[in-house]
Amino acid sequence: MSRRVAREAAVKTLFQREFHDITPEEALPLALEDAEEMTPNDILFAHHLIDGVIAHQPQLDATLNEFAVDWKMERIAKLERSILRLALFELMFMDDVPVGVTVNEAIEITKIYSTQDASRFINGILGNVIQHMKVLQNKPAEETKPAGEGNE
Repeated sequence: MSRRVAREAAVKTLFQREFHDITPEEALPLALEDAEEMTPNDILFAHHLIDGVIAHQPQLDATLNEFAVDWKMERIAKLERSILRLALFELMFMDDVPVGVTVNEAIEITKIYSTQDASRFINGILGNVIQHMKVLQNKPAEETKPAGEGNE
């Protein structure tokens, strides 16, 4: 299908985890109930996104706190927080996804599941992060690369 469907499934899974003590293995099938049919590659991509966000959540949240000016994590709605974490994971840890694709996908998913105002909020925060991407890229490798991954 597409990576959009995989991203939507990942956001739904992460969003479920905001409310319930549930593993990704339990949450993803629930997220896929309403999804279009996904290929095995789409499912692998969704798992990669979910696992990456969970593994790097403290750093993603720290980045969010740094660049979401005047917004504390607890003030950001759970859905938007899930979308932002996913987009930040892509921006910070996935060199193979173009920045424009990441931002566009985050905005489009927000428009589907939230409001126009929320999509502008997401766009603003991601825009602020992107303006400072050199700061993020200059962090030591252990902070910006998942353990065990090389530059491919």
